[in-house]
Amino acid sequence: MIYIFFIIKTNKYIIMTAKLSLEKLELEVQNRGHVLIFVSNKENLRTGFITVQCSANHVFKTSVKSYLSCRVSLITNKKCGCSKCKKLLSVLNFEKKDKKKKIFKSTTKRVPECFKNIVDKHSMIEYLVKNKNSYNNFILQKLEEQRQLIQDCKELNLATEVHHIIPKSLGGVNENWNTVTLTTSDHTLAHQLRYEVFGDIQDELASRLRSQSTVSSREAQLERIRLSHKSTRKNQTGFFSSEQQAKNGRKGGAAKSESNTLKHFKKLSPLVQEKIKKGLVFRHKDLKENVIIPPSTTFLPTNLLDIFLQKLPETSKYYNSLKNINKYSFSSSLGKVLREERKTYLGFSLVS
Repeated sequence: MIYIFFIIKTNKYIIMTAKLSLEKLELEVQNRGHVLIFVSNKENLRTGFITVQCSANHVFKTSVKSYLSCRVSLITNKKCGCSKCKKLLSVLNFEKKDKKKKIFKSTTKRVPECFKNIVDKHSMIEYLVKNKNSYNNFILQKLEEQRQLIQDCKELNLATEVHHIIPKSLGGVNENWNTVTLTTSDHTLAHQLRYEVFGDIQDELASRLRSQSTVSSREAQLERIRLSHKSTRKNQTGFFSSEQQAKNGRKGGAAKSESNTLKHFKKLSPLVQEKIKKGLVFRHKDLKENVIIPPSTTFLPTNLLDIFLQKLPETSKYYNSLKNINKYSFSSSLGKVLREERKTYLGFSLVS
Protein backbone atom coordinates (compact mmCIF):
# COMPACT_ATOMS: atom_id res chain seq x y z
CA MET A 1 0.00 0.00 0.00
CA ILE A 2 2.86 2.34 0.77
CA TYR A 3 4.39 1.72 -2.65
CA ILE A 4 1.14 2.58 -4.45
CA PHE A 5 0.76 5.75 -2.40
CA PHE A 6 4.28 6.85 -3.33
CA ILE A 7 3.57 6.34 -7.01
CA ILE A 8 0.43 8.47 -6.80
CA LYS A 9 2.20 11.12 -4.76
CA THR A 10 5.13 11.85 -7.08
CA ASN A 11 4.74 12.42 -10.80
CA LYS A 12 8.49 12.14 -11.30
CA TYR A 13 8.47 8.59 -9.94
CA ILE A 14 5.80 7.59 -12.46
CA ILE A 15 7.88 8.87 -15.36
CA MET A 16 11.09 7.26 -14.19
CA THR A 17 9.76 3.84 -13.14
CA ALA A 18 6.64 3.10 -15.15
CA LYS A 19 6.91 2.21 -18.82
CA LEU A 20 7.55 5.43 -20.65
CA SER A 21 5.21 6.13 -23.52
CA LEU A 22 5.47 8.77 -26.18
CA GLU A 23 2.38 10.50 -24.78
CA LYS A 24 3.99 10.86 -21.35
CA LEU A 25 7.17 12.18 -22.91
CA GLU A 26 5.24 14.72 -24.98
CA LEU A 27 3.33 15.77 -21.87
CA GLU A 28 6.58 16.29 -19.95
CA VAL A 29 8.02 18.33 -22.82
CA GLN A 30 4.85 20.40 -23.00
CA ASN A 31 4.89 21.04 -19.24
CA ARG A 32 8.39 22.47 -19.55
CA GLY A 33 7.30 24.79 -22.35
CA HIS A 34 9.43 22.98 -24.92
CA VAL A 35 8.76 21.70 -28.44
CA LEU A 36 9.56 18.08 -29.29
CA ILE A 37 11.16 17.97 -32.74
CA PHE A 38 12.53 14.45 -33.11
CA VAL A 39 12.54 11.10 -31.26
CA SER A 40 15.18 8.56 -32.30
CA ASN A 41 13.81 5.35 -30.77
CA LYS A 42 10.07 5.22 -30.27
CA GLU A 43 10.01 1.53 -29.38
CA ASN A 44 12.29 1.93 -26.37
CA LEU A 45 12.27 5.58 -25.38
CA ARG A 46 14.60 5.20 -22.41
CA THR A 47 17.54 4.27 -24.61
CA GLY A 48 16.75 6.83 -27.28
CA PHE A 49 17.62 10.44 -27.96
CA ILE A 50 15.37 13.42 -28.54
CA THR A 51 15.78 16.75 -30.27
CA VAL A 52 13.98 19.52 -28.40
CA GLN A 53 13.55 23.25 -28.73
CA CYS A 54 13.50 24.97 -25.36
CA SER A 55 11.58 28.08 -24.37
CA ALA A 56 14.65 30.20 -25.21
CA ASN A 57 14.54 28.89 -28.83
CA HIS A 58 17.65 26.73 -28.35
CA VAL A 59 17.56 23.47 -30.30
CA PHE A 60 19.44 20.74 -28.44
CA LYS A 61 19.84 16.97 -28.61
CA THR A 62 19.92 14.87 -25.45
CA SER A 63 19.11 11.42 -24.16
CA VAL A 64 15.63 10.82 -22.80
CA LYS A 65 17.10 9.64 -19.52
CA SER A 66 19.10 12.80 -18.90
CA TYR A 67 16.23 15.00 -20.07
CA LEU A 68 13.84 13.49 -17.53
CA SER A 69 16.32 13.36 -14.66
CA CYS A 70 17.74 16.89 -15.01
CA ARG A 71 17.82 19.08 -11.93
CA VAL A 72 15.51 21.94 -11.11
CA SER A 73 17.18 25.30 -11.69
CA LEU A 74 17.67 27.38 -8.55
CA ILE A 75 16.96 30.55 -10.52
CA THR A 76 13.88 29.59 -12.56
CA ASN A 77 12.60 26.82 -10.24
CA LYS A 78 11.86 24.74 -13.35
CA LYS A 79 13.36 21.78 -15.12
CA CYS A 80 14.93 22.47 -18.50
CA GLY A 81 17.70 20.07 -19.58
CA CYS A 82 19.13 22.51 -22.15
CA SER A 83 22.91 22.83 -21.89
CA LYS A 84 22.90 26.37 -23.32
CA CYS A 85 20.33 27.57 -20.79
CA LYS A 86 22.35 25.91 -18.05
CA LYS A 87 25.44 27.88 -19.06
CA LEU A 88 23.52 31.15 -19.13
CA LEU A 89 21.99 30.47 -15.71
CA SER A 90 25.38 29.55 -14.26
CA VAL A 91 26.78 32.88 -15.52
CA LEU A 92 23.87 34.76 -13.93
CA ASN A 93 24.32 32.81 -10.72
CA PHE A 94 28.04 33.60 -10.71
CA GLU A 95 27.32 37.31 -11.22
CA LYS A 96 24.91 37.26 -8.29
CA LYS A 97 27.48 35.58 -6.06
CA ASP A 98 30.15 38.02 -7.22
CA LYS A 99 27.93 40.97 -6.30
CA LYS A 100 27.27 39.48 -2.88
CA LYS A 101 31.01 39.05 -2.33
CA LYS A 102 31.69 42.66 -3.27
CA ILE A 103 28.96 43.90 -0.93
CA PHE A 104 30.31 41.67 1.84
CA LYS A 105 33.86 42.94 1.34
CA SER A 106 32.81 46.57 1.32
CA THR A 107 30.71 46.23 4.47
CA THR A 108 33.09 44.06 6.50
CA LYS A 109 36.30 46.11 6.23
CA ARG A 110 37.53 46.65 9.75
CA VAL A 111 38.99 50.09 10.43
CA PRO A 112 40.37 50.50 13.98
CA GLU A 113 39.36 53.60 15.92
CA CYS A 114 42.95 54.80 16.29
CA PHE A 115 43.33 55.14 12.49
CA LYS A 116 40.06 56.94 11.78
CA ASN A 117 41.45 60.40 12.56
CA ILE A 118 44.45 60.00 10.23
CA VAL A 119 43.55 61.79 7.01
CA ASP A 120 46.77 63.55 5.92
CA LYS A 121 50.54 63.63 6.39
CA HIS A 122 50.39 65.91 9.44
CA SER A 123 47.95 63.66 11.32
CA MET A 124 50.02 60.59 10.34
CA ILE A 125 53.26 62.01 11.79
CA GLU A 126 51.37 63.16 14.87
CA TYR A 127 50.07 59.62 15.38
CA LEU A 128 53.53 58.06 14.90
CA VAL A 129 55.17 60.46 17.37
CA LYS A 130 52.43 60.04 19.97
CA ASN A 131 52.39 56.20 19.78
CA LYS A 132 56.06 55.30 20.01
CA ASN A 133 57.13 51.72 19.36
CA SER A 134 59.76 49.96 17.27
CA TYR A 135 57.58 49.97 14.14
CA ASN A 136 56.48 53.61 14.38
CA ASN A 137 60.03 54.74 15.15
CA PHE A 138 61.29 52.82 12.13
CA ILE A 139 58.67 54.45 9.88
CA LEU A 140 59.48 57.94 11.23
CA GLN A 141 63.14 57.38 10.54
CA LYS A 142 62.44 56.24 6.98
CA LEU A 143 60.13 59.18 6.33
CA GLU A 144 62.95 61.55 7.30
CA GLU A 145 65.40 59.69 5.04
CA GLN A 146 62.90 59.46 2.18
CA ARG A 147 64.46 61.90 -0.27
CA GLN A 148 68.00 60.70 0.29
CA LEU A 149 66.94 57.06 0.00
CA ILE A 150 65.20 57.57 -3.36
CA GLN A 151 68.20 59.48 -4.70
CA ASP A 152 70.68 56.81 -3.55
CA CYS A 153 68.60 53.99 -5.02
CA LYS A 154 68.43 55.77 -8.37
CA GLU A 155 72.21 56.26 -8.45
CA LEU A 156 72.94 52.65 -7.45
CA ASN A 157 70.12 51.30 -9.65
CA LEU A 158 68.44 49.53 -6.71
CA ALA A 159 64.79 48.51 -6.63
CA THR A 160 62.44 50.33 -4.28
CA GLU A 161 59.06 49.25 -2.95
CA VAL A 162 56.06 51.07 -1.55
CA HIS A 163 54.96 50.13 1.95
CA HIS A 164 51.57 51.05 3.42
CA ILE A 165 52.00 52.44 6.92
CA ILE A 166 48.39 51.57 7.74
CA PRO A 167 47.80 48.25 5.94
CA LYS A 168 45.12 48.09 3.29
CA SER A 169 43.51 45.25 5.23
CA LEU A 170 42.88 47.73 8.07
CA GLY A 171 41.42 50.41 5.83
CA GLY A 172 44.68 51.98 4.66
CA VAL A 173 44.42 54.01 1.47
CA ASN A 174 46.73 54.49 -1.52
CA GLU A 175 47.63 58.05 -0.63
CA ASN A 176 51.08 59.63 -0.34
CA TRP A 177 50.64 60.28 3.38
CA ASN A 178 50.00 56.55 4.00
CA THR A 179 52.94 55.23 1.96
CA VAL A 180 56.69 55.17 2.43
CA THR A 181 59.33 54.14 -0.10
CA LEU A 182 61.64 51.41 1.19
CA THR A 183 64.29 49.06 -0.09
CA THR A 184 63.44 45.36 -0.37
CA SER A 185 65.20 44.44 2.85
CA ASP A 186 63.69 47.39 4.75
CA HIS A 187 60.23 46.45 3.51
CA THR A 188 60.65 42.93 4.92
CA LEU A 189 61.92 44.40 8.19
CA ALA A 190 58.91 46.75 8.37
CA HIS A 191 56.51 43.80 8.27
CA GLN A 192 58.55 41.93 10.88
CA LEU A 193 58.52 44.92 13.25
CA ARG A 194 54.81 45.46 12.73
CA TYR A 195 54.10 41.82 13.56
CA GLU A 196 56.17 42.07 16.74
CA VAL A 197 54.26 45.18 17.85
CA PHE A 198 50.69 44.49 16.71
CA GLY A 199 50.71 40.71 16.25
CA ASP A 200 48.91 40.89 12.90
CA ILE A 201 49.12 37.49 11.21
CA GLN A 202 49.17 39.11 7.77
CA ASP A 203 52.42 40.87 8.59
CA GLU A 204 53.96 37.58 9.68
CA LEU A 205 52.93 35.95 6.41
CA ALA A 206 54.22 38.89 4.40
CA SER A 207 57.61 38.85 6.14
CA ARG A 208 57.91 35.09 5.69
CA LEU A 209 57.05 35.18 2.02
CA ARG A 210 59.36 38.09 1.39
CA SER A 211 62.28 36.51 3.20
CA GLN A 212 61.83 33.23 1.27
CA SER A 213 61.27 34.75 -2.18
CA THR A 214 64.88 34.58 -3.30
CA VAL A 215 66.02 33.80 -6.82
CA SER A 216 67.39 30.40 -5.87
CA SER A 217 64.15 29.28 -4.22
CA ARG A 218 62.16 30.49 -7.22
CA GLU A 219 64.37 28.51 -9.56
CA ALA A 220 64.02 25.46 -7.35
CA GLN A 221 60.25 25.84 -7.38
CA LEU A 222 60.18 26.04 -11.18
CA GLU A 223 62.40 22.97 -11.40
CA ARG A 224 60.00 21.05 -9.14
CA ILE A 225 57.08 22.07 -11.35
CA ARG A 226 58.92 20.92 -14.47
CA LEU A 227 59.79 17.56 -12.93
CA SER A 228 56.22 17.08 -11.70
CA HIS A 229 54.87 17.88 -15.16
CA LYS A 230 57.30 15.42 -16.73
CA SER A 231 56.44 12.60 -14.32
CA THR A 232 52.65 13.05 -14.66
CA ARG A 233 53.00 12.96 -18.43
CA LYS A 234 55.17 9.85 -18.33
CA ASN A 235 52.93 7.99 -15.85
CA GLN A 236 49.72 9.32 -17.45
CA THR A 237 48.29 10.57 -14.19
CA GLY A 238 46.50 13.76 -13.20
CA PHE A 239 45.91 15.99 -16.19
CA PHE A 240 47.40 13.40 -18.56
CA SER A 241 45.24 10.50 -17.34
CA SER A 242 42.96 8.87 -19.90
CA GLU A 243 39.84 9.82 -17.93
CA GLN A 244 40.81 13.49 -17.73
CA GLN A 245 41.81 13.62 -21.39
CA ALA A 246 38.51 12.03 -22.41
CA LYS A 247 36.63 14.53 -20.26
CA ASN A 248 38.51 17.45 -21.80
CA GLY A 249 37.86 16.04 -25.25
CA ARG A 250 34.14 15.85 -24.62
CA LYS A 251 34.13 19.43 -23.37
CA GLY A 252 36.04 20.65 -26.38
CA GLY A 253 33.86 18.68 -28.77
CA ALA A 254 30.67 20.08 -27.29
CA ALA A 255 31.95 23.64 -27.45
CA LYS A 256 33.17 23.15 -31.00
CA SER A 257 29.87 21.69 -32.19
CA GLU A 258 27.95 24.70 -30.88
CA SER A 259 30.34 27.13 -32.51
CA ASN A 260 30.24 25.14 -35.74
CA THR A 261 26.44 25.23 -35.77
CA LEU A 262 26.44 29.01 -35.45
CA LYS A 263 29.20 29.24 -38.03
CA HIS A 264 27.26 27.13 -40.56
CA PHE A 265 24.03 28.99 -39.84
CA LYS A 266 25.71 32.31 -40.66
CA LYS A 267 26.96 30.84 -43.93
CA LEU A 268 23.40 30.17 -45.09
CA SER A 269 21.88 32.63 -47.52
CA PRO A 270 19.94 35.52 -45.93
CA LEU A 271 16.69 34.23 -47.44
CA VAL A 272 17.14 30.77 -45.89
CA GLN A 273 18.15 32.27 -42.54
CA GLU A 274 15.06 34.46 -42.52
CA LYS A 275 12.79 31.51 -43.30
CA ILE A 276 14.32 29.33 -40.57
CA LYS A 277 13.96 32.16 -38.06
CA LYS A 278 10.27 32.50 -38.93
CA GLY A 279 9.65 28.74 -38.98
CA LEU A 280 9.17 26.20 -41.76
CA VAL A 281 6.19 24.16 -42.94
CA PHE A 282 6.66 21.30 -45.41
CA ARG A 283 4.01 19.36 -47.32
CA HIS A 284 4.34 15.82 -48.69
CA LYS A 285 1.82 13.88 -50.72
CA ASP A 286 2.39 10.70 -48.66
CA LEU A 287 1.71 12.55 -45.40
CA LYS A 288 -1.67 13.60 -44.10
CA GLU A 289 -0.25 16.35 -41.90
CA ASN A 290 2.32 19.01 -42.65
CA VAL A 291 5.80 18.87 -41.14
CA ILE A 292 6.14 21.95 -38.93
CA ILE A 293 9.55 23.25 -37.86
CA PRO A 294 9.32 25.89 -35.12
CA PRO A 295 11.27 29.18 -35.40
CA SER A 296 14.93 28.89 -34.46
CA THR A 297 18.28 30.63 -34.84
CA THR A 298 20.44 27.50 -34.65
CA PHE A 299 18.56 25.09 -36.92
CA LEU A 300 20.33 23.77 -40.02
CA PRO A 301 18.83 22.18 -43.15
CA THR A 302 20.80 18.98 -42.42
CA ASN A 303 18.69 18.50 -39.28
CA LEU A 304 15.61 18.09 -41.46
CA LEU A 305 16.82 14.71 -42.73
CA ASP A 306 16.12 12.95 -39.42
CA ILE A 307 12.78 14.69 -39.07
CA PHE A 308 11.67 13.75 -42.58
CA LEU A 309 12.75 10.13 -42.03
CA GLN A 310 10.70 9.97 -38.87
CA LYS A 311 7.60 11.47 -40.43
CA LEU A 312 7.71 9.65 -43.77
CA PRO A 313 6.20 6.13 -43.75
CA GLU A 314 8.42 3.24 -44.86
CA THR A 315 5.89 2.34 -47.54
CA SER A 316 6.60 5.59 -49.35
CA LYS A 317 8.66 5.31 -52.53
CA TYR A 318 10.81 8.20 -51.34
CA TYR A 319 11.75 6.56 -48.03
CA ASN A 320 14.73 4.48 -49.23
CA SER A 321 16.11 7.38 -51.26
CA LEU A 322 15.87 9.61 -48.23
CA LYS A 323 17.43 6.96 -45.98
CA ASN A 324 20.48 6.38 -48.21
CA ILE A 325 21.14 9.97 -49.21
CA ASN A 326 24.23 11.88 -48.12
CA LYS A 327 23.29 14.63 -45.68
CA TYR A 328 25.29 17.26 -47.56
CA SER A 329 23.58 16.39 -50.84
CA PHE A 330 20.27 16.53 -49.01
CA SER A 331 21.12 19.93 -47.53
CA SER A 332 22.19 21.30 -50.91
CA SER A 333 19.06 20.11 -52.70
CA LEU A 334 16.72 21.20 -49.93
CA GLY A 335 18.42 24.58 -49.89
CA LYS A 336 17.18 25.09 -53.43
CA VAL A 337 13.64 24.44 -52.23
CA LEU A 338 14.10 26.96 -49.42
CA ARG A 339 15.50 29.50 -51.87
CA GLU A 340 12.55 28.75 -54.18
CA GLU A 341 14.84 27.62 -56.98
CA ARG A 342 12.92 24.36 -57.22
CA LYS A 343 9.43 23.41 -56.09
CA THR A 344 9.90 19.94 -54.58
CA TYR A 345 12.60 17.57 -53.44
CA LEU A 346 11.83 13.89 -52.81
CA GLY A 347 8.18 14.82 -52.57
CA PHE A 348 8.67 17.56 -49.98
CA SER A 349 7.56 21.06 -50.87
CA LEU A 350 7.62 24.26 -48.87
CA VAL A 351 4.29 25.72 -47.81
CA SER A 352 4.42 29.47 -48.28
